[in-house]
Amino acid sequence: MRVQLLVSVGAIGVVGASAVGQTCVPQELGSVAIPDRGLAVSLNGSVAYVANIDTGIKVVDISDPTSPVVIGGVDTPEFAIGVANRGSIVYVSDSGSGVQVVDASDPTSPTIIGSVDTPGQVYDIALRGDYAYVADWTSGLQVVDISNPASPSIVGSFPAPGEASDLVESTGMVYVAVGTAGFGIIDVSNPANPAVLGSMDTPGVARGIAVEGSVAYIAMEDQGMLLVDVSDPLNPVTITSVDSPGIARGVYVVGSIAYLTDGFNGLALIDVTDPLSPTIIGTASTPDFAGDVVVRDEIAYVTDNFGGLRVIDVSCPGQLCDEYVGFDHVASYVDGFAPQGVEVAGGLLYKAGSSVSRPPPDFNIVEEMRLHIVDIEDPSNPFGLGSIDLPSLP
Repeated sequence: MRVQLLVSVGAIGVVGASAVGQTCVPQELGSVAIPDRGLAVSLNGSVAYVANIDTGIKVVDISDPTSPVVIGGVDTPEFAIGVANRGSIVYVSDSGSGVQVVDASDPTSPTIIGSVDTPGQVYDIALRGDYAYVADWTSGLQVVDISNPASPSIVGSFPAPGEASDLVESTGMVYVAVGTAGFGIIDVSNPANPAVLGSMDTPGVARGIAVEGSVAYIAMEDQGMLLVDVSDPLNPVTITSVDSPGIARGVYVVGSIAYLTDGFNGLALIDVTDPLSPTIIGTASTPDFAGDVVVRDEIAYVTDNFGGLRVIDVSCPGQLCDEYVGFDHVASYVDGFAPQGVEVAGGLLYKAGSSVSRPPPDFNIVEEMRLHIVDIEDPSNPFGLGSIDLPSLP
């Protein structure tokens, strides 16, 4: 029997262990260092486009998932935060410089071919037909005509409350995560006149959103993931939520699995077969702050801030476990430290943690590190032995 521990520890111990059923152990296949901070990713065949806050877009050859390689890139005027593509035409959320349009038909030498400024700061972008839907932070939703990629133009807008940081389009509606104001559902059947259909406050800060069928999945920073019934867009209804140990930033859903980027706790796989009872079935650690994820053919591509792009096998072949020892509720910070990497040896668990400021979109840096030591000889009764300060990160 393989046992996985999902723990958050302080100097005095751990809290609330319980067996919650089977799980799997995703395996990292490869990774690639990317200059500056990788924040978002989109895929096009054998290449990935990665948004880097200070260095624009990087093109990564992912034809061999075990050995991804940066093969090209182009800088953008400001901060590249989000990315979407239609084939080799790439649309970049470039913060205060609006949407930058990049022709990456030559992946070794992509070039900017067009742009459109927006009233706010662009954080995310989704494409459908001749339109791009733009999360424009405090300026809400912008609708951009991209029928001519070299000359995009704003044709409509909607002043959503809060901070529009992520969005997804589905069947003529745009679902927008608006931070402290929860999320909204906007009818874009008339692109020139978007209209709100429904909205909902969320228990936590809504930063990421995905929709699969009639369920919306919302990443809520330190409140995990919320599931909402959106079968009636005029009246969204909370189904339930599932906590996660880190800072939930992004979510991507394929079939019955939700892939949640959980900040310094990497990637969480959540079984949502029964929306009333979502269950974390596996986790994959990453070296820094997991922010965005796209999944294709059972491979997850995760942007990891200074950790570059991580390529993770999430098929979990032959790695189902009989028991999962974890936590029904795990705090994101214990004694002010956020859990990161973990190693087990000789009945002891060694857990690194970091004292951090707020994660993106504030882009502040990690300040302190600490190593916690936990006795796990009895998996049903782990307890903390002590901790030691580590050198600060640069």
